[in-house]
Amino acid sequence: MAYFHPDIISAGGAPAATSVVFPKLGPIERETVIVSLSDEIRTARKGKLARLSEWIFAVRPSSGLASPRLEMLRRYAILFRVHGDALGEHDRAAFIAAGFTEAQRAEVHLMVRRFAPPRPSLGRRLAGWGFGLAGAGLLTAGLYWWLTEHLGDGLISTVVLLLLAGALLPLTPRD
Repeated sequence: MAYFHPDIISAGGAPAATSVVFPKLGPIERETVIVSLSDEIRTARKGKLARLSEWIFAVRPSSGLASPRLEMLRRYAILFRVHGDALGEHDRAAFIAAGFTEAQRAEVHLMVRRFAPPRPSLGRRLAGWGFGLAGAGLLTAGLYWWLTEHLGDGLISTVVLLLLAGALLPLTPRD
């Protein structure tokens, strides 16, 4: 589909003889971006330990999509969702080198900004952790006091609290 650039429209309002084609993302590429919105950052970049184990054992686990071009699109969408405009120049250059255009890159940005839930700021995330830890500390102190009153022994209360924490810790959600 051809899109007419506003600078090329003639004075009468009709399109001029020449039109500029802006290749947009196709349906499969749009689906790739939408699917990437639920992927975690660890699927986009391999850590040093994963690269070391690949080098030692000469095994390349299958990760991502079969098409290298679509995999680059998925990775770029994940990295843009996580890092936003602070995304590095090398990531943009790799995206363009995979055969995408600046117009397609802008469309990825629009899709991610439109469909991805807003990421809370670092201050809000740290405040959430702080309030969560403070609440857990108060709850633990209250339970310790209550158990010590009813059981009569601080050591048994500590063991009970450690067992309770060990049972409940795997139930906490991860970011």
